[in-house]
Amino acid sequence: MVIDRSSFPNANDEYTPEQRNAVNAELKESAKGPFYGPFDTADDMIADVKKKLKAGSKTPKLTKRR
Repeated sequence: MVIDRSSFPNANDEYTPEQRNAVNAELKESAKGPFYGPFDTADDMIADVKKKLKAGSKTPKLTKRR
């Protein structure tokens, strides 16, 4: 069976150019991090969080989505 995929919409068809630019800008910004891990286990992650809390490191503030 052959499926003609040319009739299916793709992600570029779902957004206006302005919306696509905004999405791409957010993706580019999020790629900068911060990133933590990778962790082999949940226990490793929990230990890292506790270590950061004990050291008094600040986590970045969350911002509202526009």
